[in-house]
Amino acid sequence: MADGTLYSTSSGFSEVSLLGRTEVSSADFKQLTWCGNHCVVVVQQVRYSGAEEEDDGTCTAHLVNADDPDNTDSIPDLPYDIRLLMEGDGVWMLSKDWLYFLQEVPLPVQRVFSVGSRAPAAMLLNIYDEFMTGNASAVRMLQSLERQTSALMDAVADCVAAAGFEFEAAQQKRLLRIAAFGRTFCSVCDPGAFVGMGKRLRVRNHLRFESVGMILTDCQLKCLGEERLLQRLAMCNEHQVAFCVADALGSDMKPIMINWAMSKLTSVATRGKDEEKGVAKQIVKKLKACNFNRFAELAQQAKISGCGAAALVLLDSETSPGKQIPMLLSIGEADVALKRAMSSADADLLFTVMVHLIRTRGSSVIATLATHKASRDLLLQYVGMCEGNQGLMVEYFNKNPRTQVYFHLRSFFQEETRLSNALAQSVENADWEMLQECKSVDIQAAILSAKKAVEQSPRPQPATTAFSPIVGGGIPFPPSMVEERYLLLQSKLIEEQVQLMKEFKDCRFLQASAADTIRFALEHGRTSVAQRLKNDFCIPEKMYQRCMLSAYLSTGQWDLIDNMSGVTSSKKTLIDGEAYVAALLSYKRPQQAKQYVPRIPQIEVRMEYYVLCGDWFGAGAECKRNNDPDLLGQLKERAKGNLEVLQQIEEGWKTPAQSTGINFSKFF
Repeated sequence: MADGTLYSTSSGFSEVSLLGRTEVSSADFKQLTWCGNHCVVVVQQVRYSGAEEEDDGTCTAHLVNADDPDNTDSIPDLPYDIRLLMEGDGVWMLSKDWLYFLQEVPLPVQRVFSVGSRAPAAMLLNIYDEFMTGNASAVRMLQSLERQTSALMDAVADCVAAAGFEFEAAQQKRLLRIAAFGRTFCSVCDPGAFVGMGKRLRVRNHLRFESVGMILTDCQLKCLGEERLLQRLAMCNEHQVAFCVADALGSDMKPIMINWAMSKLTSVATRGKDEEKGVAKQIVKKLKACNFNRFAELAQQAKISGCGAAALVLLDSETSPGKQIPMLLSIGEADVALKRAMSSADADLLFTVMVHLIRTRGSSVIATLATHKASRDLLLQYVGMCEGNQGLMVEYFNKNPRTQVYFHLRSFFQEETRLSNALAQSVENADWEMLQECKSVDIQAAILSAKKAVEQSPRPQPATTAFSPIVGGGIPFPPSMVEERYLLLQSKLIEEQVQLMKEFKDCRFLQASAADTIRFALEHGRTSVAQRLKNDFCIPEKMYQRCMLSAYLSTGQWDLIDNMSGVTSSKKTLIDGEAYVAALLSYKRPQQAKQYVPRIPQIEVRMEYYVLCGDWFGAGAECKRNNDPDLLGQLKERAKGNLEVLQQIEEGWKTPAQSTGINFSKFF
């Protein structure tokens, strides 16, 4: 600027071109900056002749058009202490007494307000003014504008854009009213631009007239962004203004609330826990009134800032256990987290707390977890699945041997599954003796734990009356003693099964119940073994007879079935006739089954089984014995079209009732 010459250069300084010449000398030069993208502002100091003080004088701003250097202008009589502050869309000119914003006249403003403009926006402005005064020519002008392609839509867009360049609220409202007037006659206008401009103008006016005094143009507001604007307001401790701005823009107001709450908490963090809790309660009350629901996040920040007491108060207000409990664990309040997890009845959250406690406190927390039923059950499941953690339970097992019985039985059933899988693959290659031995070891360990539980039981113990064929009926026994007797019987059953497996090579013995073991022994003809097992395991007579029936059916010993049922002998059976009939029919023995039909007490069921056995004669005779013509009619209806069957029914009906038979229908 030694001779007032302006040069422009590229960003890489590879090209330098002459921009223009000014009357500014190096002695008068004060400041130079861009105003937008097409104008350069040069500030020149002007001193009056005879002025003694440095402040006695003015400044002149020279405006140079970068696209047309010959087109220049100047602004004289500016304050001597003026400074330029460049923005993206213009220049702030400020001194200690006043503030101006200098910018290029935007194209929408030119189209709306230029003198003699024939742009659609200028025409819409004229139409609106004429319409508001009641001039009928406004209708003709509007129709002319509508006939032009997209002219009305462009006019509305320019009016909306021009409103964004205004600082006076009255002019903003006027331009938006004109745009709204044009929109009523244009069906394709996008309402988004109109609504967005209304929001931004409301925010700009609010920022300008509040205590913040923040003056922003529409372009500056867009470049700054909603998030950074709210951050700046929060940093200035203008949370109320930030809240209103976020509400006007439709932004998330929760970060503003969190920032406000943290500023309140940090201001009292050094005054004691009681005052900290009091402030936290006030914060909760205020935030709930604003529908705030992110107390867990706020509590985390409070804990990081050293406000532990306030963090607990805030977490108490968190309604979601899924957010509350993990946050309690992260701030070191595991005991409180356990209580919350128990009250939430959420197994996943309870498991999370339990694993955290085990990892941080080890075996010392087992007693705490065992005091609650839900956590105790979940703990047993966890320890059972992760066998490496069973060492944590040693002390608990010593005090609660019945729980250890559960784990031994769990291991027993796992070995049972292994045995089943091994036998399913290959009976010859399966090491069944070793697997049976593992099962036996688990049962013996369970017996020892059960005995220990009996020894530790208080002597008078609340009794459990067990109605079981194994322990007797109506005799009170402690639960641990009942468990011990069952386990001893299971151990004895395993020994019997091993012996029978070795003798008969029948792998079914290895996984059989006591009743099935008796049935398999009867199938192999070992009645003495079956009788001994019946006595040892206190199997009821009716169950034993059912085992006999099943064994004789599977081996085809039909005469033994008639013998045990009393048909060919004087034996008494506890099995009802329907069971015999159904079993024999399942083995395709209708002739043998029909002799048990008269033992069925219900006549309807008897008739059905007569039909299933093909004994139509017996069915007809049954109708005669009960003197029931209606039942006879139903029977004939089922045999309709089969002359041979109908003849058998008639013969049965005509047969005189036998006086020697037992009439079960009268009997029951």
